[in-house]
Amino acid sequence: MRRLCWILAGCLPSCTPSPEPPQQVVLVVCDTLRADHLSLYGYSRPTSPNLEQLAQESTVYHRAQAAAPWTLPSHASIFTGLYPSEHGARTWSGDDLKDLRDKGWSEGNNVGPLAAHHTTLAELFQAHGWATGAVVANVAYMHERYGIAQGFDSYQRQRGPVEEITRRALQFIEAHKHESFFLFVNLMDTHRPYNVRPHPPIPDRSSDGNLLKRLVPLILDPNASASPELLDALKDQYDTAIANLDEGLGDFFQTLRKDGLYDNMCLMVTSDHGEFLGEHDLIEHSKDVYQGTLHVPLIVKAPGQTKRMDDHDWIGHVHLPGLILDALNHSETDSPLRSHWPRRDGVLSENYDSRVHDLRAPWGDRFRRSRRVLVSGSLKTILSSDGNHETYNLLEDPQENLPLMADETQTKHQESALESFGGLKMAPPGGAVELDEEAMRAMEQLGYGGNPYDSR
Repeated sequence: MRRLCWILAGCLPSCTPSPEPPQQVVLVVCDTLRADHLSLYGYSRPTSPNLEQLAQESTVYHRAQAAAPWTLPSHASIFTGLYPSEHGARTWSGDDLKDLRDKGWSEGNNVGPLAAHHTTLAELFQAHGWATGAVVANVAYMHERYGIAQGFDSYQRQRGPVEEITRRALQFIEAHKHESFFLFVNLMDTHRPYNVRPHPPIPDRSSDGNLLKRLVPLILDPNASASPELLDALKDQYDTAIANLDEGLGDFFQTLRKDGLYDNMCLMVTSDHGEFLGEHDLIEHSKDVYQGTLHVPLIVKAPGQTKRMDDHDWIGHVHLPGLILDALNHSETDSPLRSHWPRRDGVLSENYDSRVHDLRAPWGDRFRRSRRVLVSGSLKTILSSDGNHETYNLLEDPQENLPLMADETQTKHQESALESFGGLKMAPPGGAVELDEEAMRAMEQLGYGGNPYDSR
């Protein structure tokens, strides 16, 4: 009997089930990064060799669509799995805004926060006992005052280039490398002011730090025009910013590999929206819903994934929580984060009246309208509150230059768009957002406050 006990005692270490390894998720959102300027997606310049390397061990989504063409509503959709009209973190106008003004909203703000009652990815993981952290370079619309920090134990917000932000991210990872964690990283190198440190072989036209600012009135003013040379220089600066971002990401990925964390990590790289570079007489973002601001990159490396896969179906920001949870084999099938998961045919995007600084510009009336989008199959419909609806065949006309003439195909797709938006439950606006002097300075730095159209 004593001998049997010895045998059992010796067996116990190997018989006891080993503890489950920690689950670790890193979500990288590259602010203002449009997909069609990445060599990963076929762009002619070598802007993204490190993302291409990541893609060899990941799933590459070729038709990823932003929920909105600007930061706050898109990030809120990424975190909640809801469309902007469902979560309410967006601009407000008309009678809604008048009521909000009566309740204390300032005259300089028409943007509402993400209300506290919504469930976010960070809150879900936090409830499971995970460490949750964010390292955020967008100091304006990713500020805690907009409700976007819900569920994060640590929320570091400071502007800096990719090298600085990823250094802070690695500090969080080092502190929690033996436990489950969710880390959100927000990078701003491709947002005004662009990261234009020279990056051969892209032409170096980075000496004019005010180029983008000077081009805004030349492109948006119907009585002005920008020369092709200036627009080419702008594209050079934007592509330089992408190349610098990609280089920093490559260093980040390499450190994760060296530390032995990369293989079993769920790693997602995407963008909140793109950037207009003169097409459709538009510049920067947030003002309209053409694909320059809605088509975003999406690369997902699931834990243990070693081979590339390519997905050519439509996918949106609202699908990302479900995508992450499935990659981790999480079983919360009834979570509100899965409201639009699994995917069905068709993805929606929304943009309401532009922000105050745009509306107060000389051309502001152009942006006093709501624009709602359905993409499905090869078609894209834009439902516009001014009645100027548009439908495009994106396979035949990816630049959206020739809207389809009225016919049965166009009519059916616009009816489908109306039906899709009719099925959403509209959220009321959240509480008032107070903008102090620090907030206004941060807005002005990013082109959202003061007089961004002064070219001096």
